[in-house]
Amino acid sequence: LAAYNEGKLSEGEVDYAGAMDLYQTAVALDKDNPEYLLAAGEMACTLADYSPAQEWLERLLEIRNGDNKDSMEVALAQHSLAAVHLCQGHFHVAEPLLHRSLALGKEDMGKDQAGLAASMNNLAGLYLEQRKYTEAASLYQRALRIQENALGKDHPVVSVTLNNLGVLYSKQGKYNDAEPFHKRALAIQRERLSKDHPEVASSLNNLAWLYEAQERYKEAVSLYQQCIAILEKAFPEGSPKLNIVQAHYTRVKAKMGLA
Repeated sequence: LAAYNEGKLSEGEVDYAGAMDLYQTAVALDKDNPEYLLAAGEMACTLADYSPAQEWLERLLEIRNGDNKDSMEVALAQHSLAAVHLCQGHFHVAEPLLHRSLALGKEDMGKDQAGLAASMNNLAGLYLEQRKYTEAASLYQRALRIQENALGKDHPVVSVTLNNLGVLYSKQGKYNDAEPFHKRALAIQRERLSKDHPEVASSLNNLAWLYEAQERYKEAVSLYQQCIAILEKAFPEGSPKLNIVQAHYTRVKAKMGLA
């Protein structure tokens, strides 16, 4: 319990590597504790360490199904495991998990509307990867309405869905439609989160990608630099997320003749 609580503190301070070590300790000492398994699994997913993430989340789901816990807890476990598979491109595995998570969430909608919206977001993300843009847009918009009603229009969770809508429009080449969503997401995060929070980095990266696509390279470079500075504080050296943004930054500089 002490390791888990210390992990929560480290996560709140955006020390993800430290939080991961502590959550892993908690799971090692109490391998059947669903709370510890969820924290360790989600943090491992954040750090793109998918093998242990999958192991821990599958164990959590096994426990929750065996305990016959309320459906929202099972939905949360399925949702988190689906996210692991989505990040690895295992869409055929993620899709049934997301559908089951969404179905269970609807049964218990009164208890956790935000959880239902999270499942909608992930299923929309799957459709986005499959280029099913109409289906993705419908789910993102429904998730946004639920989150705004349940949490308020300036909640950080709302900013995640706004970013997702921006990415959707960017992938369709609708850059003028995408930009307001990214800017609103960034404004919410800068107001409600710390300036070094990884969600801020995510918004900076998305907006930088948009500017790069529009050949607004000077603006893109500035945003990529800000994004990298945040990620270097939150993630360990060699993190896949950090490497990807650094590659984007290098690419834009090359386009400007600065490489």
